[in-house]
Amino acid sequence: MSQYYSDFLIQKKGQEIVQDNMRDSICEAITTFSKHHKGEFPTTFIIYRDGVGDAQRDQVLSAEIP
Repeated sequence: MSQYYSDFLIQKKGQEIVQDNMRDSICEAITTFSKHHKGEFPTTFIIYRDGVGDAQRDQVLSAEIP
């Protein structure tokens, strides 16, 4: 009932916020899903984000989500 796509990004030491690279990973995940589902696109996304503390949550939401 579910499928997973996994990817990773390597960043410089101390850099916690992902800038532009996350967009490429998400686009690749959507394309991969579509190829395996007759051109259909996913309706729900769950992104597990590791490496950020609670104090940086708002910064991640404002920088990475849009």
